[in-house]
Amino acid sequence: MPTSVGLELLTDPETQLADRSTALAMLREHLEQDGKDTLNGDDAILAWRVAAEVVDQLSMRELICDLSVAFTVLALAHRRPDEPIEPKRRAVRDAINALEAATDKPSLH
Repeated sequence: MPTSVGLELLTDPETQLADRSTALAMLREHLEQDGKDTLNGDDAILAWRVAAEVVDQLSMRELICDLSVAFTVLALAHRRPDEPIEPKRRAVRDAINALEAATDKPSLH
């Protein structure tokens, strides 16, 4: 009798199984929505999907964390309309571009 079984259910297959290019497109789409309704963790899942083929996942953690924080700040910016949103939008765009650049290496495969 097995002592443990590690089964995970797919709750959002479109996000959880996205390939790199689809995940990047979805992240950019979330950016166009100014991060609204993205506090559910989908952005982190998509970021991990972008980095799925990178052998050294530890090197991706900082970039993924930066992206998650930038999206969270952008999403929460709607609660404070007196603050400018463009710097927050730019931070997300920069984080997406950094993740894309870091994962766009021929050594991935």
